[in-house]
Amino acid sequence: MKEWFEQLSASERRTLIAGASVLTLLLLYTFLWRPIHKGVEETRARVESQRALLAWMQSAAVEAKSLMRSSAGAKPSRGGQSLLSIVDQTARREKLATALKRVEPKGTDEVRVRLEDAVFDDTVAWLTRLQASYGVDVDSVSLERVGSGRVNASITLKEGGA
Repeated sequence: MKEWFEQLSASERRTLIAGASVLTLLLLYTFLWRPIHKGVEETRARVESQRALLAWMQSAAVEAKSLMRSSAGAKPSRGGQSLLSIVDQTARREKLATALKRVEPKGTDEVRVRLEDAVFDDTVAWLTRLQASYGVDVDSVSLERVGSGRVNASITLKEGGA
């Protein structure tokens, strides 16, 4: 190869060296510089996107805290009803009348409930509505599966904020 290169005229050697230099630069740009530059630009775009998301999350967090503070004093009203009567009435209204076997007080601010062969989804919906509408908290739950989508449940409910 060296002999072949030395046999070329000086102008041919210069042309070959210039072409090899241009080809080397082109290959370096294509396989080294361009991928690195593209990666840097993609990373910058991702960082900007994450910054925008962070700014939105921070403003949403401030709004959520504000809403929580404003709703902290507004407890759901029970209309003067006792916890025992609310639990009994709502369970009977919420498709759990046949499953409701026992509702008994446990102290002044707690109630024990026994459901047998209750539909699981109806039970969860009932507990959710109790909390949302009346501020009743679930203190403890014990579930036993008795069939497809059906459970036996022992639940202790507490007045909210107690």
